[in-house]
Amino acid sequence: MFVYPALLWGLLLLGVPLLIHLIHWLRYRRVEWGAMEFLLAAYRKHRSRVRMKEFLLLLMRMAAVALIVLMVAQPILQDRLGSLVGGLKVHHVVILDDSFSMSDRWGERSVWENARERLTHLASELEHQTATQNFTLLRTSQSDREHPKPDFHAQRIDTSFSTTLSQVLENLSPSSRATPLSEALERAEELVPQQPGEKRIVYLVSDFRRKDWDENPPLKKKLEEWSESETEVHLLDTVSAEHPNLTISHLVAESGTRAAGVPVRMKFRVTNYGTATVQNVVVHPEIQSETGSEMLPAVTLAEIPAGKSVEGSFAVRFPIAGSYGVTASLDVDAVLRDNQAFCALEIPPFESVLVIDDRTDAEASRPFLTALAPGGNVATGIVTRLETSRFLATHSLDAFQTIYLLNVRDWEPLAVTALETFLQKGGGVAFFVGDETDPILLQKAYRQGEGFFPVLLKQPTELPADYLQKLPDLRVSHHPLFRVFQESGETLLSTVHIHRYYTLEDESLEKIIPIDSGGKNDENMAENVPAVRTIAALRNNAPLILESTYGKGRFLLFLTTADASWNNWPQGNPSYVVVLLQLQAYLSGLHQNTTFWNVGERISLQLSAETYFSEVIFHTPKKELWETLPGTATTEETFSVQTSPAQEPGFFTVTLKNRQNTEEKRFLPVNVDFREGEMAKISPEELAQSLPEGTYSYHPAGEFHHLETDHHGFPLANYLLYLLLLWLFAEMLLAQNASYHTR
Repeated sequence: MFVYPALLWGLLLLGVPLLIHLIHWLRYRRVEWGAMEFLLAAYRKHRSRVRMKEFLLLLMRMAAVALIVLMVAQPILQDRLGSLVGGLKVHHVVILDDSFSMSDRWGERSVWENARERLTHLASELEHQTATQNFTLLRTSQSDREHPKPDFHAQRIDTSFSTTLSQVLENLSPSSRATPLSEALERAEELVPQQPGEKRIVYLVSDFRRKDWDENPPLKKKLEEWSESETEVHLLDTVSAEHPNLTISHLVAESGTRAAGVPVRMKFRVTNYGTATVQNVVVHPEIQSETGSEMLPAVTLAEIPAGKSVEGSFAVRFPIAGSYGVTASLDVDAVLRDNQAFCALEIPPFESVLVIDDRTDAEASRPFLTALAPGGNVATGIVTRLETSRFLATHSLDAFQTIYLLNVRDWEPLAVTALETFLQKGGGVAFFVGDETDPILLQKAYRQGEGFFPVLLKQPTELPADYLQKLPDLRVSHHPLFRVFQESGETLLSTVHIHRYYTLEDESLEKIIPIDSGGKNDENMAENVPAVRTIAALRNNAPLILESTYGKGRFLLFLTTADASWNNWPQGNPSYVVVLLQLQAYLSGLHQNTTFWNVGERISLQLSAETYFSEVIFHTPKKELWETLPGTATTEETFSVQTSPAQEPGFFTVTLKNRQNTEEKRFLPVNVDFREGEMAKISPEELAQSLPEGTYSYHPAGEFHHLETDHHGFPLANYLLYLLLLWLFAEMLLAQNASYHTR
């Protein structure tokens, strides 16, 4: 076969020497001349030999033209002859990147359409080769570690293969996944290992986004291994330029009370992956329930600089208890898959709060209870229950989201154990000291530093009065409890006066993190750092509010009272109500499930065996039945269920049948990996710097179809050149011999 078969039309030039020869004969004109008769007689005697030389000379000149045309067309001795004696075979392995960035569009074209077109052209080239060839096509989304699913596996290439491949590609589209290229290369190696007597050629068809190649040692290592094993690697780029793209990179409900009729603030983030600033970005919120969906007022972000993210928020009020889905959507741009983000919320009728107070005077705790649940037309979604510490040892605490301990006197061992279990499961507990607090009894909850109580109390102490009022009594850190005051610049906290507080033992003072430690005491640090951290202090630098973690739960210790006996905070100061509501939101946030999954991940649920039957039904976002799965017992009280990987974004739904033979439905949000929306490309020069020379051949988008190395066999062009030189030398000798020359 030939690398450039179209040049074989040049063989028509074979007629040029013949035409010149005929024209040469037409040049002569017969003239009668007596002296020529003697010459003609001699010519007739030798004309057969002269004509034979002239005919051979004409054939040699025509053959020289043919050699020139064949040499330019670059003939290759194909492997069919070699295969008859056990020669080389070729296996073409195509790794097709079908992550959702391949859906990038500009005008009427898309990266995916480019990839399909180029692969079809490649197949049409391969089917005209005479060597024994096999073809494997593996999409990155199908390169699952356990069960890779190639679209073609060792398919024999015949004369109709390009048509077959075109039909398969026509039914494929980019996935919603962001599978690492290195994983796809590993799966391709397992599917098509190097075989003796077989040449392996790998084509990586991708859009070559920077995120896939920067800091990716496994990918580069695999390319080097293939190069060492003499595997040809072709990097086939499908897009020549970056296009602007916006993505919703974050959607979550802020910590706060979640109950029917109480507004919940949703926070979102929009990231600009383009190279220019984008203005007036409109985000469209929507809520979805079992009964239907409802659009909310749009939110406009004034400006998002290139490569930056901007946050926004909107409020959602859920009329009744139930499962809800919240969606935030962007307008159409280059990539559609990352223009939506999904979040699901389980809204209870109210939040149940347990308040423990051992004092006989119920009026002492009334300001605290009123701040959490004022009643009347003010709906906080909180229902309080006032009990004594005896309740902790005799009742289950599972029904409560948070527990407040106000001036607790008695500490039964069962009560300590119940609180530790409550915290370990993710509960929130706040402890306020008071006149009934006994530091000796609290050592049961401290347990040499292993209990939930984080410090050792020393004694109550008076805070000296500051008659000059140079400093406020209360200093607060950057913490969710006080964020509203810091953002608004209000000075309500400066009017809080603390008269009395509890001091700590020296060994406890040494291990707490002070308020001015230099780090922000934010929510993430409070969740992840097990140390005892000061989130509020007095003007004499003594700690006033401490925070620690125990198991999955949070514990906050207030070293003053919740009533007005040791401070003036509850006496008409609006900040008291605000801080208590923020405290409730912060502590109950651990119970609030904002879990979501990415496309390609398995949905896992942990359910109560006492509440639900073990058979669980899942539906896709298109309301189609997906899977019906039996639960697997994890403990006597719980069971788990895990689905196959989710293949599309949106709200999957799970149907649970409870012990009362009624069904419950929940929304399960599945999002795309927003990082796949990053459009920055890696340049050929950067590829050359990061990959060893000779390990690959890079083909830009515009030159994708010019794959000279796809034609395998024994090249004959050089040998034809040598033959042509010898042939022309022989032609000159024959021409000299066939013509008349004087000595």
